[in-house]
Amino acid sequence: MRKSIQFITLNLIPLLILSSSQVFGEDTQNIIFNAMDKEMKRSMRKLKIKDSPKPYFVKYIIEDVERYRISGDYGVIKNENETKNRYYYAEVRIGGYTFDQTVHPAEKSYDPSRFEYINEISKIPFPMENDEKAIRNALWLHTDLAFKQAVNEYSKKLAKAKREVEEEEKIGDFSKEVPVTYQGELKVLNINKDEWRNKLRKYSLIFKEYPEIDEANVYLNVEVRNRYLMTSEGTKISYGTSRYWLSASVNTMTDDGMKIRNYRDFEGWKEKDLPSDEVMISKIKEICQELMDMKEAKVIEPYSGPVLIKGDAAGVFFHEVFGHRIEGHRQKSKEEAETFKNKIGEMILPEFVSIYDNPAIKYYKGKPVAGYYPYDEEGVRSRKVTLVKDGILKAFLMSRMPVKGFNKSNGHGRLQIEYSWSRDLIPRQGNLIIEASQTVEESELEKRLIEECGKQNKPYGIIVTTTSGGGTITGRFWIQSFVQIPLIIYKLNLDGSKEMLRGARFGGTPLVSLDKIVCFGDEPHIFNGYCGAESGYLPISAVSPSVIISSLELQKEPTKKEKPPLLPSPLIESNK
Repeated sequence: MRKSIQFITLNLIPLLILSSSQVFGEDTQNIIFNAMDKEMKRSMRKLKIKDSPKPYFVKYIIEDVERYRISGDYGVIKNENETKNRYYYAEVRIGGYTFDQTVHPAEKSYDPSRFEYINEISKIPFPMENDEKAIRNALWLHTDLAFKQAVNEYSKKLAKAKREVEEEEKIGDFSKEVPVTYQGELKVLNINKDEWRNKLRKYSLIFKEYPEIDEANVYLNVEVRNRYLMTSEGTKISYGTSRYWLSASVNTMTDDGMKIRNYRDFEGWKEKDLPSDEVMISKIKEICQELMDMKEAKVIEPYSGPVLIKGDAAGVFFHEVFGHRIEGHRQKSKEEAETFKNKIGEMILPEFVSIYDNPAIKYYKGKPVAGYYPYDEEGVRSRKVTLVKDGILKAFLMSRMPVKGFNKSNGHGRLQIEYSWSRDLIPRQGNLIIEASQTVEESELEKRLIEECGKQNKPYGIIVTTTSGGGTITGRFWIQSFVQIPLIIYKLNLDGSKEMLRGARFGGTPLVSLDKIVCFGDEPHIFNGYCGAESGYLPISAVSPSVIISSLELQKEPTKKEKPPLLPSPLIESNK
């Protein structure tokens, strides 16, 4: 099971996905771009409804996706499948760059017309095969619906503008960007399936050594995406990416009825990025033993005090506490808390901390990071953006939605194409990287945690080493807060002894938590996962050294006291 950072719970409206055994041919690119170009020019020239503005911007994206998935448990292959899908997306803007029909996602009203629009798009017969007329027909139907919806939303926005007080500073709706042409390498899914079947059999056979585990799984997902993007401004982009994800997960139930789990994930941009057999077998044994230790551990008691966040859990902490609040559109709505809107140039972190986001890199210090993409979903080149320099806030993550003081995109406009009809493109994190100029040796962090406990007269501190994700609230409808769900937790006593705990969540409020940073370790740790927000579930990375926070609150995790299986595992009674 993949790690997933939960941000906002959204109701997914599934897009009709058509599959085919057809191999995407060499002429695919020319056929797709020819279809896009002809239908786009026709729409820009002729699309019109009386007394309504014409389109000033049209964008098409077509994405071909090949996936190979295989999973195994207890020495056998459980599931295996290969799919080929094609996804379409059309955007139509009417009015002009200063004022068009678009509304901030937090202020959008989902009236029946919006749901009807999404439902109608899901019925469009999007072709898999490379037939220019069939592709044009699908784009025509989608463009027609998008234009009619734009006219509907434009009239509502005009009426709303007449009722509301004008903003102090008028900011446009869409930034003007320089058109680009980019043709990258397209990818083909190529993997030795027999070899991986044997690998997963060998890996998953280890689970038999741990009969107390109820469920166990080793999973490989290989995904190839080839993207074709065109805009009426003249942008024309094509490129492909290959992604490899290898995961092992284990689940069981404690005697008091709590379900517990553990896992390790490995991300790569090529097959050789994945771990060797020796490393993978070692990691599987490690998560199994950790789960056995967790099963015997005590449930955590509510706690407030110093916490050492180690490993990839540190990256998730900054992703939730800082990363979502630095996304540009969150500085442009009365529904958003606008945490950092007027803090550019101010000290928001200790002076030894710098943070940047760089989706243009595939590797950080030789290790894969999942948030790479060469161009975003608005056709803007990805780039490194320095967000915090020596503790001072410098910038926001920007899409083509301008905000006060930032009227250009910096290549962070992202959208999950699979569910694009029911999503809103917004600026999102790619590879968020936290670096510290003053650090403590990793081996000394527990000593520093004990010192911090002594300063506060606390009998013990908490260490978090692994997390399954987290969530955050950025709107004004509730108090600004975040939550993180740790898996591996230890109680560190003042004499240096440690005791594993289970069943916890921790969190707090963002500004207070950032103000409580004590020190960082000297080794970076990488969290690769998927983050869910208004624009869908997207791959991201968060890189950070381990960090000590002087005060965080931990509470008991909600749980059901379910009864364990009535009979013991057949692995325990294998000889009976």
